[in-house]
Amino acid sequence: MLAPRYNILMQQINIFDFDGTLTTDTWPKCVSWVELFGFQANKRNEELEAAIAEYKRTHDGDDYFGFFGFFDDILKSNNKALTMDEFMLGKKYIQYNPGLENFLRYSEADNYIISSGYTDFLQRLNIAQNLRGIYGTGVKKNSEGRITGTDKIMTGVNKVNAINDILAKHGLEDTECENVFYIGDGDTDVPAMKYIHERGGSAVFVYQPGEDPSEHRLANEEAIDYRCVADYTEGSTLWQILNR
Repeated sequence: MLAPRYNILMQQINIFDFDGTLTTDTWPKCVSWVELFGFQANKRNEELEAAIAEYKRTHDGDDYFGFFGFFDDILKSNNKALTMDEFMLGKKYIQYNPGLENFLRYSEADNYIISSGYTDFLQRLNIAQNLRGIYGTGVKKNSEGRITGTDKIMTGVNKVNAINDILAKHGLEDTECENVFYIGDGDTDVPAMKYIHERGGSAVFVYQPGEDPSEHRLANEEAIDYRCVADYTEGSTLWQILNR
């Protein structure tokens, strides 16, 4: 009988969520262009959240479709297509977690992002040059290259599909996850975390300094292998986990 195959020399793969995992805020800055239409959009606020909640209440679909549908509706009702500069307005509001940029710059692992945020937005951030790939929600563009709305949404199920695509690019079966880490901070990461954990990989739940992780739903999620502050500084707990 052949022994199980464990390739300890296989390249390590780190798969990160974005908002709240690599950044200090869970609010997606990729939708900050809505400030063009009178909303405060650089952070979570009652006016904007109430407007999104009202849209979801009056339209069919899950939370993903309700959220992106709200922003699509603004563009449609204003007969507006965004230039790339307008689309990227949120870039100036992004703050990365401590040590993140240096971690990605010097990491020897293959690092990826799988986010519900817009791929076109994430690909234009400075950290993109230090990533092997970025998976996110698509956008629709007109003949002039301007953005008119949302295309395929990166749901929890689609995050799993993206993981399989990454594994395939590395010549791996979906059972060969022992050197794969998934790092996330929220409920939308649970399907991906479970998928990696159940296949021998590691799921890492990160949270912000000062937060009580025990108050988060992920605190008692059995698929979580590690829990720590989202600090990528050399020598931190997270740094040690990802560098083994």
